[in-house]
Amino acid sequence: MAPALFESLPPGTVSAKESVSISSSPPNTEALATRSVPICSDPSVVPSDKASKRTRDLWWLHGHPHSKRYSDPKLVSLGALIRHTGQVYKGQKGFLYPVCAKATTPYHSLTWDEFDAATESIALSYASQLHLEFERANEIQKQPTIALLGAGKSFEYYCTQLALQKLGARVLLLAESNSLSALHHLLESCEALAVITDLKNSGVDTNGLRKLHMIDAIPQNSKTQYTEVDAVKFQDVGDVWERHTFIIHSSGSTGMPKPIVHTNRSMMLIARMYRLFQDFEIENWFLLFPLYHIAGISIALSGLPNGQIVSFPPLLSPYTSSSIFTAWKTLSSMGHPVDCVHCAPILIENMYEHIVDGGGDFTPLASLKLLQPGGAVLSDSIIQDLIEHGVNVKSTYGSTEIGPPFRSLPMPSNKKCYSFRNLYPDNPFLKMEQVGEGLYECVVYKGFELAANLWDGKPDDEPFRTNDLFAQDPPGSGFYVLQGRRDDFLVHSNGENTNAGALQLEIQTSSKVIKSALALGHSQPCVSLLIEVHEEYDPRSPATEELVWKTVEKVNAEYPTYSQIMRPMIYILPRGSTLPVSPKGNVKRKEAEKLYASDIARLYGDITSASTSSSSSQESLVDFLRNLFARLSGVPVTNIYDWTTIFDLGIESQLALDIRSSLSRRLGKPVSLNTIFENPSISKLLSVFETTTSSSKSESTQNSSTQVINQMISKLEAEFKTWAPRSSTTSHPHDDGEIILLTGSTGSLGTSLLETFSSSRQVTKIYAMVRGPDHVARVKGSLERKGMDPSILDGGKIEVLNFSMQDPLLGLDIDTYHRLATSVTTVVQNAWKMDFNMGVEEFEGDCIRSTMSLLRFCYAGRRKRMVFMSSISTCMGPGQTYSSVPELPIGNDPSVAQTTGYAQSKYIIERITQTASHPTSLNIPILLLRIGQLCGSSLTGRWNTQEMYPLLLATSFHPLMRCLPCLPPPSPISWLPVNIAAHTITELLFSSSSPSPSSSTTEAAYRVHNITNPTPIPWTSLLSILHAQLPPSFPIADLPIREWVTKLQSLADDDGVDAKQVPGLKLLGFFEGMVEGEGEGGSVVFETAETRRLSKSLSECGPVCEEWIAGSLEAWRREGFIVIP
Repeated sequence: MAPALFESLPPGTVSAKESVSISSSPPNTEALATRSVPICSDPSVVPSDKASKRTRDLWWLHGHPHSKRYSDPKLVSLGALIRHTGQVYKGQKGFLYPVCAKATTPYHSLTWDEFDAATESIALSYASQLHLEFERANEIQKQPTIALLGAGKSFEYYCTQLALQKLGARVLLLAESNSLSALHHLLESCEALAVITDLKNSGVDTNGLRKLHMIDAIPQNSKTQYTEVDAVKFQDVGDVWERHTFIIHSSGSTGMPKPIVHTNRSMMLIARMYRLFQDFEIENWFLLFPLYHIAGISIALSGLPNGQIVSFPPLLSPYTSSSIFTAWKTLSSMGHPVDCVHCAPILIENMYEHIVDGGGDFTPLASLKLLQPGGAVLSDSIIQDLIEHGVNVKSTYGSTEIGPPFRSLPMPSNKKCYSFRNLYPDNPFLKMEQVGEGLYECVVYKGFELAANLWDGKPDDEPFRTNDLFAQDPPGSGFYVLQGRRDDFLVHSNGENTNAGALQLEIQTSSKVIKSALALGHSQPCVSLLIEVHEEYDPRSPATEELVWKTVEKVNAEYPTYSQIMRPMIYILPRGSTLPVSPKGNVKRKEAEKLYASDIARLYGDITSASTSSSSSQESLVDFLRNLFARLSGVPVTNIYDWTTIFDLGIESQLALDIRSSLSRRLGKPVSLNTIFENPSISKLLSVFETTTSSSKSESTQNSSTQVINQMISKLEAEFKTWAPRSSTTSHPHDDGEIILLTGSTGSLGTSLLETFSSSRQVTKIYAMVRGPDHVARVKGSLERKGMDPSILDGGKIEVLNFSMQDPLLGLDIDTYHRLATSVTTVVQNAWKMDFNMGVEEFEGDCIRSTMSLLRFCYAGRRKRMVFMSSISTCMGPGQTYSSVPELPIGNDPSVAQTTGYAQSKYIIERITQTASHPTSLNIPILLLRIGQLCGSSLTGRWNTQEMYPLLLATSFHPLMRCLPCLPPPSPISWLPVNIAAHTITELLFSSSSPSPSSSTTEAAYRVHNITNPTPIPWTSLLSILHAQLPPSFPIADLPIREWVTKLQSLADDDGVDAKQVPGLKLLGFFEGMVEGEGEGGSVVFETAETRRLSKSLSECGPVCEEWIAGSLEAWRREGFIVIP
């Protein structure tokens, strides 16, 4: 099909094949830079003679800086430019992005060729999901529109944007702050065919349009060929240079957002000029604007033409100043200090407050080459203070429609942030037209190269009027200072715009109470409202106030969050006061602002200043905050815990202003917004503002392990809600056998399960997931070391795959992930760190995160069940008050788990899998297995020497110890050979009572089994068995556990002894815990009746015996782990 499309291309256009060709090397920049051709008539906006060669080279890299196209005629699309940069700058870092959502996250890097390869792979993946849409688009030769809905802050979002460009799609960038009606309006008016959403927005109503998952991991080592993508993309017919790229929406004149269509031309020329500064280079630009914003996408694209770095922000939302500064330190330590930051003024205000509150060290900002407030105006007082502290503060003027054609001169010697010069003074299509005495309006005509596609359906000579008014200061100098707007648009300090005219008209016409309304908020963080009510209503009556608020509340629902009006920001004029109106009935804005200046100042002053408390003095601060969070979020008070953050509740910048004003009034002193963002939970705010002594503080302020665990559970369960609903129409063929994905395949239990599964006729395929390089060799070596036959890997039934615990795609490429997601029937999560010295937080980034990824894998594709290997340690903590543990779901008290991070992390999974199994949540069938202490195989005696009991026994046999510990009675020993445990698990898996993924019921089963030896023996009997295995020449004493630990502690204090000699020193902390009564044993009995009913292997298992112990001791002797004569 493709060749036929290219046979009749019009003259001057470029074929698909030509458009992706790549120059083998960069242009001869030295020759270009030394040309005597002047860039423009204004020497102040171009590099001076003193500029470095590097700076001059960058300006001429792709031809004359003001040329209408790139000098390489093949570079006519963003897709072609990515491929070009991938080859020209191969091996050079292009992107730095955070690994996780923690404030202290490390950063990954991606080279330009890796980025090119990754976007090819992503493009091919989306093409396979959208093949019908692209086939139809090529048939009718109409460019397909694909919408992108997400937070717009992640590197994955950006890769998706560029992958869709490689497919030739027109990408509708949707801000997540849009109201539902605005979202539907954009999807319909832009003729979107599908919507790609991130996790957070996957549940949004897209008015029936098909939703696809946005990638949440970057493909590694992609082998996708250019020809594969070119064969399925929207083919390059017509003038590719003018083909649409992104639709970026802004506020519309009717209250609905207005789509603004950019092209390859506008985006590529903006990208080319965006980093061109007169006297310095920006090698690393730190992104802080969302990627659906014109500034965000411009920054992100600005590295493409010249191979420079873009760094992505922390994944926390909203950004905190401390997390931003921490990220900058991390990037600097990697050898890539941040040079430039361009962001909304509110972020700079927060950084400024953070620095002032923290002692006044302006080094993070002063070390930047350039700090650019954008989207709105930063207060002059902050600008002057920043300049005095050595910060180079400058700005850019532009818009979504026209790009960024004006800048303040960026050299530090220029102290004026908002005094702009035209970067294109000779361009006849960009003009400053005089509209009054000393006033000029920025006007653009068709032909201005940075402008969007603004003239469809309009005369070519019709100007685009920006409505932005400027004055020349000084007159005739060419320096322009923004004076305001000709329309009713409010530009807030966070960079967002509100159409005040539409908003106030809708409020005014939605109520019989309101006579006139005026929305305010230019250069302020939020919208305020002046209201004049009709004469028959008492403006001071609570009933009138409530009617006004109900009207505003109803209208708020139709507007994005940044345009919504908070109740404290409404001022109802007293009786006798009126809003001035024109003969046509429109409120005279300037006159009203002057008339009610003090009232307006009070409204905004209340946000930051203290006033008389409106709260009951009887209400404690913790209750006040809990009720405040509940009111703003709509979440019941009972579901808001002391560790719950405002971010968990969906309270972002706009509503945080309400917290600031309410808390300021409650405390009788001003509270900064930065303080709230840096301390976003009740417990953290209490730690800042409580003045009582630590002994009288609420227990909720203590950072106990219970709080940490509950906070983690709350966060993980909230994440479930962001996952897109499972498609009810997706069907998958039902196979006769089980297809199992098994993690932890090289451990003791993992290899035994691999052997047992491979011999089962009910299992047709096993995917063994193994971490690290040489994963096949690792599995083979593990089988051999455990005395098992490695030939089970040769028959094709077992396929060993690479596994990453941190990767949402499990370490798989996208195609393999999709293949497994649509075929696997059972997931067995058996991978966990065996470390008893780590805290629970240290299990979050790998073990807990990988379980979340596996749950999401269960939720994707065909219906699957999850088998989780928990531990009896989840029920053996200080809070366990019962003598027996039934085979039932665990309770809500984290103290029932042992205090090790290992036990607590598995407790967390026991809790969240209960939620995941619920029909109103993920509805995933769960088989939860609490595994007791496993010992060596009853067949081979092999027992992992890194486990606790082997280490205890080897330490006891060591010449420096020569004693066995006596545990307090009853201390039952219920060890179970690992091979019997594997057979028990397999029998449970295939029993009729096990939760099945193929069940037709709408309710997922959640079954719990305790897998431990049903016939325990006392510790004293174990000691007798051990003594019987030792020769008379090797006497071993029995010491009380406390004395045994004391002896071990004395070895730890000996500088000449280390853990290589005495292995038990590795677990000294855990053994010390046993002294306090937290070792295995006690009087807790684990019920196994149901498990024994379903498993013949467990029901027939006898107690620990001499044969088992003798087998393990002999295996350890052969390995050199213990030395017994």
